[in-house]
Amino acid sequence: MTTTVEREPADFEHDARGACDADQGCGVDESFSKSKEQRKNGAASAVDGTASAVDSKETARRRRVVQIARVLIPVGLTLAWLTELGGDVVSLHDRGLRREFIGDSMMWDLQTGGTAIGVYPSSRSDIQSRWAGVAQSDERRWREEDNARTFNWVMLLALSAGAWCLFMAKKGKQVVADYIANGVPEQKIKWL
Repeated sequence: MTTTVEREPADFEHDARGACDADQGCGVDESFSKSKEQRKNGAASAVDGTASAVDSKETARRRRVVQIARVLIPVGLTLAWLTELGGDVVSLHDRGLRREFIGDSMMWDLQTGGTAIGVYPSSRSDIQSRWAGVAQSDERRWREEDNARTFNWVMLLALSAGAWCLFMAKKGKQVVADYIANGVPEQKIKWL
């Protein structure tokens, strides 16, 4: 049966220097002895409580979260702004095409006496009122879209300002640094 004895790296270095007993010291320079003592103290603290190792892992995890957020938040906001601005342009273009289509369809319907859509002929006033109703429903829907778009603009402005404050302002940088160092304090978590 073979038994293994665990030894610290300092013991191997010490043996390589002259195979002296660790208690005697036998002429080993002080810097080596201090590093060995520091290693022993570090190993003792790690054995007593692994809080420092866990803290460093948690700190690294929080730092990684912040690095990912520093990339994803601006990219997400940029895509949201481009989508919103692009949606405005497309929406205005589509509205123009729809108005043109309604006008052309009404003219065609008037020329055919209402038989282009229905089987039975319609009077001029019936055709005009039908297409006016279509135009009014489109305008109503577009007003609702514009109201929603206004809300989107306000939210995007607020989110952009918040991201700027978090990553660019002095107080925001301090908040991020505190989060990396300490995490979220327990009293702030309770109200969530």
